[in-house]
Amino acid sequence: MALALKEPEGELEVSSIKTTAEKKGMDYLIDGRKGFVTHGSLAKFYCVFALTQPERGAEGISAFSWKMERQASFSGEKRKDRDEGFPDDGCDL
Repeated sequence: MALALKEPEGELEVSSIKTTAEKKGMDYLIDGRKGFVTHGSLAKFYCVFALTQPERGAEGISAFSWKMERQASFSGEKRKDRDEGFPDDGCDL
């Protein structure tokens, strides 16, 4: 499973998430970018954190999970600038 919490802007605080998720019928439209996605280039399952209620700050963050059905729908790029402690299979989404 890939974990997409951090954003490429470099903020370390979870409460600083800018990625949003808007309900569209029975689905959600997620808009934003994630950085240092753990196992992002290999995973078949993803967990993405996004704001569903921005007015509530950190309490308005929700987690979304899904199974990646096709490799073609993955839009991430494997990171080449590894920081110590990050796995080689991390990427940006």
